Amino acid sequence: MPSRRMHLAIAVPIGTIMAANKANHLNGLPYFWEVVGGALGAVGGGIGPDWPDPPATPNHRGLGHSLILAVSVGKIVFDRVDTWQGWLRGEAERMRELQLVTPVGMVGSPTEGDENRVQASASTREQRLGRRSQSPIFEGDPLLRVAYGAWEIVLRLLAGALVGLVAGWGSHLALDFGTARSLPLLY
Repeated sequence: MPSRRMHLAIAVPIGTIMAANKANHLNGLPYFWEVVGGALGAVGGGIGPDWPDPPATPNHRGLGHSLILAVSVGKIVFDRVDTWQGWLRGEAERMRELQLVTPVGMVGSPTEGDENRVQASASTREQRLGRRSQSPIFEGDPLLRVAYGAWEIVLRLLAGALVGLVAGWGSHLALDFGTARSLPLLY
């Protein structure tokens, strides 16, 4: 029976490579955060099947190691992962834009109308100062900008973790498949 250390030694590189492959069109920090998310997701996936079926004995097998469940869920996730990642990436970009143009006094989470208020705030600021601004508006609430930046990172980590989790879970089952007990078909 492979140990936790063995599961992680296989899962983390596979999840990281899978996340890097899915994010190959990104550059810089967005790429970095998705790859890190893939590695973190792979840690969860690499030890995930043992959460519902703790390895108390070498014969531990149950729902977490179910071959039918793994193939079904894996198929559903990989059919939708591009859509889910696209949504997460879009939200991360929106957080990046909002952190650069957070106006003074803006409170709460961003909504659809925030971009219009940001533009209106920029025009008002320019009129008040009697000149055009040469840089993005950085006079807003610094804590709100930090919050937007943190949410951007979290969303990018999640985009990579989706792929890493499934890859890690799959690698765990592949290692356990080669044991004497193998994998149960359902439970």
